Amino acid sequence: MNEAAKLVSDSLTGEFVTIKVNDNIYTVYPPSVKVLCRAISEFSKIGMDGEYNKVTVLAEVPQNSPHIIKGLSCMIVGDVKNWRWKAHKVGKRLVTLNMSELNKLKNEVLSLAGGDDFFSIAASLKSMSKIAAKPKL
Repeated sequence: MNEAAKLVSDSLTGEFVTIKVNDNIYTVYPPSVKVLCRAISEFSKIGMDGEYNKVTVLAEVPQNSPHIIKGLSCMIVGDVKNWRWKAHKVGKRLVTLNMSELNKLKNEVLSLAGGDDFFSIAASLKSMSKIAAKPKL
């Protein structure tokens, strides 16, 4: 199979997503566990506790948007050499997006995370551990 056919077949099966941020195009692959941990570390710093209305949510943008952008840029860059520097470069481009574009980007990138696969792995291994750890009577 030639390279073009492979790219088309991979895009149809959903093994990666191509995103455009301003004039830059990125190919985002499903994140490894290491990349997910980097992104989740940033997402965990988001401080949205309490009840909000449309006006008070705007007050939270300056404190929380850097964590959202850093987490998304980690997932876009992936597990590459100099990932911090590359994620910083991508983050500088993500800052220019409006909230609607950032939300669309979040949906595209997080769709690759595969929460269903993780749940399947965790559930089966947890049930296996219960069977293996069951004391004999």
